[in-house]
Amino acid sequence: MLDIQDLTRTATVNHVVATNNLEGARTSAFVAKKMAEYRDGKISSAELLAATKARYSSK
Repeated sequence: MLDIQDLTRTATVNHVVATNNLEGARTSAFVAKKMAEYRDGKISSAELLAATKARYSSK
């Protein structure tokens, strides 16, 4: 059964995807996979952000 955290994570991911679509931004396969892991409760939002920064931050 879904709890409030599951619903919140799902709504957050859906909002990000919809916003990106409206802006014409493309989500990479890597970020889409990480967002799905977050939505499914496998990683936290901090882990999602850290993984994205590690992958795409310029050095």
